[in-house]
Amino acid sequence: MTVARQYWKLLPSLWLALCPACDGCSKDAPKPPNASPALNSGEFVAPGADGYGKAAGLRFLEVIKGAATPTDTLPLAVFLHGYGEGINDVWLDQVDVPMRVVMFESPRTFKGHFTWMYSPIGPGTSDWLAHTVKVAGEEVAQALRVLTAHRPTQGRVILAGFSQGSVVAFYVTTYHPELVHGAAPIAGLLPKPLWPQSLPGTGPWPPIKAIHGALDTTVLTATARESVDHLAKLGQPATIHVYEGIAHKLTPAMRREMQAAVNGFARELHNQAP
Repeated sequence: MTVARQYWKLLPSLWLALCPACDGCSKDAPKPPNASPALNSGEFVAPGADGYGKAAGLRFLEVIKGAATPTDTLPLAVFLHGYGEGINDVWLDQVDVPMRVVMFESPRTFKGHFTWMYSPIGPGTSDWLAHTVKVAGEEVAQALRVLTAHRPTQGRVILAGFSQGSVVAFYVTTYHPELVHGAAPIAGLLPKPLWPQSLPGTGPWPPIKAIHGALDTTVLTATARESVDHLAKLGQPATIHVYEGIAHKLTPAMRREMQAAVNGFARELHNQAP
């Protein structure tokens, strides 16, 4: 038996022994990350009348905001859901600057719930978590390339997300800055094994306006702060706003702040248009 096969055989017992209480945590053993459905990296299915389409194998819902039509060249705002949430038009329902809003759906499920990764987030220090985040992040990055190649898009993408989706947004913004104009992740972090020693390229790098609850024990607030501080020291314009007395949730005030950030990024893109 190979080392890899031995490793995956041990995962169920490791999960039961080590998994803390978290969103997406379960007594049942997860599937290994590489067992996710095979994705078509070049696939694009245009959204139908219901707004649903596919990009690089990822299903998405597209909604046009403001006084615009689907054929207009618009800023593109992408929201990545948390564990079990799927896609719907509630995350960016109050943005009012003309833009194309896309909500991607993870290709994976765990116990009948959508999940971007098969690992608890917690303190964000495990190599297993980093691996699953990288897998999901590269899938999303490719989907963004395909989506922007087929939908008339103004500038780079605006990224937002909650919990697992926020972690993936951190990854894509850090490792694919050429795709991202700005990010507003809520209750997320960049896992420590993925902290870069230097930022890719020569900049300018997309700003990250992170939002977090001070009492979050599902995605530890301390590591979220450290992630933002590390990126800021490297030159990324990264900040974090911590809400006192809030655990792992998306409160109305946090949602308003996230949507205000997305609106602001979209206005910047409109102002940059020739």
